[in-house]
Amino acid sequence: MVLPRYITDIRKIQEIPEEKREKLTKITNKFVFRLNDYYLSLIDWNDPNDPIYKLIIPSEAELDEYGKWDASDEYTNYVVPGCQHKYQTTALLIVSEVCGAYCRFCFRKRLFRNDVHEASLDVAPGVEYIRKNPQINNVLLTGGRLPDPGYTENSGDFREAEGNSPCKNHPLRNQTSLF
Repeated sequence: MVLPRYITDIRKIQEIPEEKREKLTKITNKFVFRLNDYYLSLIDWNDPNDPIYKLIIPSEAELDEYGKWDASDEYTNYVVPGCQHKYQTTALLIVSEVCGAYCRFCFRKRLFRNDVHEASLDVAPGVEYIRKNPQINNVLLTGGRLPDPGYTENSGDFREAEGNSPCKNHPLRNQTSLF
């Protein structure tokens, strides 16, 4: 399997004019930038309204101050580190802070800052919480790209939890639902 090549320095994207790359560097100094070669290949550089470009390439408007980092107050839903329980039957484990590309509109953009540590590779506290709450029958693994391709196959802990059943992968949403 060929692993994707990641670009984290906007100045390396030659398709963007040099003057614009320099302007965008101000944004990528403040907000994380990451793009893999697959997404890069999808951009139509001749189309100023290309949706992939708008999704992945920073915009100068990102420097405008507005709103707050945790717009949906997710911090109020944490029950243990890396585990949120907002809805009665659903728990959310934030298990990664790495995506194939960082969408510029992401409402979890705060996760990709160096001073934020909401994601947890140690899911044991979350699994224990889920075990103790049998009403939870839907567990979402989210936060970006799963840290290990075998992560969901090795989630037997969830299968053993009363009231929870096997995994179902949702690759288009970058999350796995265990229900």
